[in-house]
Amino acid sequence: MSPSPPGKIHGTFVDFSEITHKDQTLLDWSEADWAEEMRDMRAAGIDLVILARTLRFGRAYYFSDVYETHDERDYLAPFMRAAAATGMRVFLSGMLSDHFFTAGDADFSRMMKRDVRIYDTVFGELLSAYRDHPGLAGVCVSHEPDNGNLASPPRREAARRFFSAFYERLKARTTLPILCSPFFTKAVTPAQLGRFWADFLDRPLFDIIAMQDGVGCDRDILPEDIPAYYEPLRDVFHARGVAFWNNVETFSFHPGFRRSRFDRSKIWLHPAPLDRIDRQYRAGAPFVEATITWEYGHFLSRRQVGQDWHDAFRAWNLG
Repeated sequence: MSPSPPGKIHGTFVDFSEITHKDQTLLDWSEADWAEEMRDMRAAGIDLVILARTLRFGRAYYFSDVYETHDERDYLAPFMRAAAATGMRVFLSGMLSDHFFTAGDADFSRMMKRDVRIYDTVFGELLSAYRDHPGLAGVCVSHEPDNGNLASPPRREAARRFFSAFYERLKARTTLPILCSPFFTKAVTPAQLGRFWADFLDRPLFDIIAMQDGVGCDRDILPEDIPAYYEPLRDVFHARGVAFWNNVETFSFHPGFRRSRFDRSKIWLHPAPLDRIDRQYRAGAPFVEATITWEYGHFLSRRQVGQDWHDAFRAWNLG
């Protein structure tokens, strides 16, 4: 397959657990469905897919020798076959525990030690199955550190130990880059956020940080806020040898709605206006090496939000 045209946004997360706008889940999709979706992505300038998680609530989306498999079906296999057939690059992923954001400090430290073992098992199985996949381009650690959740020193140190142990163990198995996509809040100033990350990255934890720009979320972040926050982050990440990517949010909450972290339904979200996405991209572009999104499928895809919207995004992304 010929290379895809370069897009402003060149990668997207994919989350099997999300509800589509057709009241399905992505678990309903066949290999042919995924191949069609990926061909559309490539035609729009996206050639990288990053799995958000392959384990959720103790159930795997692939055949695991350790964990229960969701509905006893391997959902990852048709996705990976479609990626190989369409020439897509893929980042494999681990588990995002909802308790990462809710556990008390003592339980958080215990949980972080447990998650090292979970990640060791999951990536051991995934790399055994897909090490030779032609599109395998990296791995994503699904836990999302942020300045609010890790404000207390004990909590921050427990998370740092988890990420460090994961990094060391995975690097003993593979040379693939390790990506993390954290977020930030305006509870801190840009300078304070820079100091938070300078302190947190006191040892190798990640090769790529794709910061969620947060626009469209319930954190009141505007595109115009991004440059002030991204400038100190760029300097910190560069000094630590970490590649800096922008993760552009391409959705908006319905007005007045605040969803629970345990409600993953997309019915409460809708695609962001294209002019806002353009402002987000332009605000972050001077500071980053690449731009990806959360996410193409539910907010930009022809299959899910329609031909006209997809065509408008494709024209913008390739323009």
